[in-house]
Amino acid sequence: SLNLRSLELSLRRQFAFSENSEYADGVAEHRLCNEVALALSACNTVLEGMGEDPLHIAVEGHTWHRQPRREVVLRSKERAERVRSDIASALASVWVSESVRGEADVAALFSVAGFGGDQGKGSQVELRVMAPAEAEAHHQ
Repeated sequence: SLNLRSLELSLRRQFAFSENSEYADGVAEHRLCNEVALALSACNTVLEGMGEDPLHIAVEGHTWHRQPRREVVLRSKERAERVRSDIASALASVWVSESVRGEADVAALFSVAGFGGDQGKGSQVELRVMAPAEAEAHHQ
């Protein structure tokens, strides 16, 4: 579901990864990436029709593990990059835009970050719609 007023994109399930940045179930994860791309395409088409900029998405990997922090942050960022790449590729194939053309332009609408710590359990990749000021800062 997508709520533009509160800038919220909610997924009914999380991306599942194996030990590294590989998906646990490639078919299911690619289906999820395609569903997210279709939702973003629909939203961006409406926004473009209103003369607004497309949505900018922060893709943030979070991993909680007792391994060295540097390794955990790197793994988190790799997972976020994997999701960003797959969603951007799918979005570029379904979204027709006057202002954004091709996978490189679509990929520029995303930022990627990795975070880690030894609190909590498991891992997740969070998709967050960036506020306009944050999106502008991302492009500078």
